[in-house]
Amino acid sequence: MSLKDLRKKIDEVDIRIVGLFGERIRIAEEIGKEKKGQGKQIEDRARETLVLEKVKSVARKEKISQEDTEGIYRQIIAMSKRTEELGVAFQGESGAYSEEAALHYFGHSIQTKPCENWDDVFKLVERGEVPFGVV
Repeated sequence: MSLKDLRKKIDEVDIRIVGLFGERIRIAEEIGKEKKGQGKQIEDRARETLVLEKVKSVARKEKISQEDTEGIYRQIIAMSKRTEELGVAFQGESGAYSEEAALHYFGHSIQTKPCENWDDVFKLVERGEVPFGVV
């Protein structure tokens, strides 16, 4: 097979891979909606560990680097979590203790919303702009 033909095959595989990323992201969005509806945290480290172990097992069977596969999947998981982002309001500026509390409780994939005062935190939640507030 010629170099041109081989490159064409690689291009076709890349298109399928990116299509599968898109499919995974759409499913992650649905998972995020489900988690929000149930008031669950976006970040689920136990689930991430299971996913990473599973893909490393597949990599081992395929005789490809488990470490590289894990690294790629860490990026894929991060990309998926960004689509599930959860908004959490807090009183103070970025870096405030209340923001740290929000990150500790909800996980680092949340989108924090700083507010000038506690009343603003409650208003954002009441208006539905964010599902949660930390006071």
